[in-house]
Amino acid sequence: MLKDIIIAIEAYFKAHQFIRKHNLWKWIVVPGIIYMLLFCFSMYYFAHTSNNFILWLNLKTGLKAWLDKMNSGVLAFFFTLGSLILWLAMMLFYFSLFKFFFLIVGSPVFAYLSEKTEAIIEGKDYPMNLSQMGKDIVRGIRIALRNALWQTVYAFS
Repeated sequence: MLKDIIIAIEAYFKAHQFIRKHNLWKWIVVPGIIYMLLFCFSMYYFAHTSNNFILWLNLKTGLKAWLDKMNSGVLAFFFTLGSLILWLAMMLFYFSLFKFFFLIVGSPVFAYLSEKTEAIIEGKDYPMNLSQMGKDIVRGIRIALRNALWQTVYAFS
């Protein structure tokens, strides 16, 4: 396992050297900024929606009215703790699926970057082929959807 960590760290630094040498920063930084903005905005709205869902669930089941009628501090504490645990579980689910959403949205850029990297490594200049790029985009989306499905299965099991 330590060997794999060392290999990963070495690959990370080699990738940075490759990016710097071939001036590919714009293909790394721009998607990174877009990822950050999408994450922040969607995190805000998902957290807000999660709160509203928990409140709706409590009102729909009558739990809120029952808790108000009981007027117990201990029950209120457990109710708040349960709501917090549900909110955290929903946020964990969000975190596990957001990366796949971004991979799907960013697949055209990643397909182009992959072709550009391959052309640099092999030293050949490939002409822009929209049909191949379309196939790469569809392949990337399919892989991301498959992995998102497996992640969901693992999250619920």
